Amino acid sequence: MVSDLSCLPTGVGSLPHTSSLEACDLILNNLSEIPFWPQLSNISFKENMYAQFVYNLPGVVIDEEKKRVFLNTSHEPKDMEDFLSQIMAENVDYFAYQKDYFRGLYEILELKDRLGDIKLFKGQITGPISLGFQVTDENRKPIYYNDFYRDLMIKNLKMLARWQQRTLKGLCDRTMIFLDEPYLSMIGSAFASIDRNKAIAHMNEVLDGIEGIKAIHCCANTDWSLVLDTNIEVLNFDAYGYAKNLFLYSEKVIDFIKSGGIIAWGIVPTFEEDLAKESADSLTERLENNMKTLSEKGISLDEILSSSIITPSCGLGPSTVFAAEKAFPILKEVSGKMREKYGL
Repeated sequence: MVSDLSCLPTGVGSLPHTSSLEACDLILNNLSEIPFWPQLSNISFKENMYAQFVYNLPGVVIDEEKKRVFLNTSHEPKDMEDFLSQIMAENVDYFAYQKDYFRGLYEILELKDRLGDIKLFKGQITGPISLGFQVTDENRKPIYYNDFYRDLMIKNLKMLARWQQRTLKGLCDRTMIFLDEPYLSMIGSAFASIDRNKAIAHMNEVLDGIEGIKAIHCCANTDWSLVLDTNIEVLNFDAYGYAKNLFLYSEKVIDFIKSGGIIAWGIVPTFEEDLAKESADSLTERLENNMKTLSEKGISLDEILSSSIITPSCGLGPSTVFAAEKAFPILKEVSGKMREKYGL
C-alpha cells in the first residue's frame, strides 16, 4: 500500500509565517510529493489549532485579544437546534471552513495548478482529546468533562474532518489527515483524568469521518499502545526526542507495521537551537540508527523502510520563519539520502 511513499517527506501542520503565500511556497518547493496545507496562527489567533476546529460550535467565544477559546454553557444558544439538525442530516456542506480561520488551506487551493503529479495530499484536524481539554467552559472547566458538549464537539470534528477530506480530494485522489493530539502526553498524569477505552472511542469516532488515510500525531511521550489501538493507519511521533520511548512498545509497533501501518518519523527538530546542531547527514544517521534499533526487535529493515515517511518532530508554528525555512530543506535532503541509499 505504501511502497511508493517510502521515506518521502511531509509536514505536520503549523508554520510561523505571516504570509500564507510564502508558507505555501515553502511547502511546494520542498514537499512536492506529499504537500500539506499550513496553519498560520501568527497571522491571526483564528488560525490557532483549537480556535480553528471549534469556531462554529453554538455558544463558542473566541477572544482574540486574550487568546482564549471557551464555550458559554450557561444557556442554550439560539442556533443549537439548527446545528444539531445539520449533524443529524449529515449535511457536510454546512461545515465548510470559513476562510478567515483557514488562510493556509484556501491559499493552497488557489495554487492547485502548481501541485503537479503529487502522490498524496496531507491535512490535519485537532483531535478530540486535546480540543476537549484545551477548550473550557465559562468557568475554565475543560469541556471534555461535560458529556453534552464533549459529544457535540466530537460530532462537529467528525463533520469538519469529512468536509476537509472531501475538499482535499479535489487536489489529489489520495488523502491523509492527521489528528493532532498533543494532549495525549498528559494521559496518566495528575492533570488529566481520561478513561483509556473512552479516549480510544472518541478518537475513533472522529477518524470514522475520514475516508482517506487516517493518522495521529503526538509530539511528546504518551501511552503508545493506546494510540496504536485506535483505527489509525499512520503513527506520527517525535523521533528526534522520543524514539526510545516508542521502542518500549516495539511489539505493538511491529504488529502495526506488519498489518500495513505507516510510521511517520518526526526526525527533524523544530527549534533553532536544535537545528543549529544538526545537518542532513547527522539526522539521516540518527534516523537510520532508530530504524535499525526497531529492526533488532523482530522486523526487517526493508519492511520498516517501505512503511515509513519522514516529518519534522512537530509543527513549526511556535518557532521562527528562519527555523522553518531551514528545517524543510533539511527534511527534503534527509528523505533524498534515505531513498538513494536504500534504492526506494
